[in-house]
Amino acid sequence: MHAAQTQARASYLKMQLQTTKNGTSMEVYVQKMRTIADNMAISLTPISDTELVSSILFSLDVDYDSLITSIYARESEISLEELHNVLLNHEAR
Repeated sequence: MHAAQTQARASYLKMQLQTTKNGTSMEVYVQKMRTIADNMAISLTPISDTELVSSILFSLDVDYDSLITSIYARESEISLEELHNVLLNHEAR
């Protein structure tokens, strides 16, 4: 029974990660995504920061398209902290 509950929780959290959209401030949104990722780790289905960054970028609306393009054009991967700062700066414009 416990294994089934754990699997159901993990599936629910993964769905949340894939479907959560930014409807508030970027600060609140990134924190919400981090919380989902933290809960996934607690549920024994952790995701990497790279996967979390990808999930965040995938969920952004068209206002962020040029930013997303520039991030994917980089030679090195962007860290979660750096992405957070870039998104806050973009939102402040």
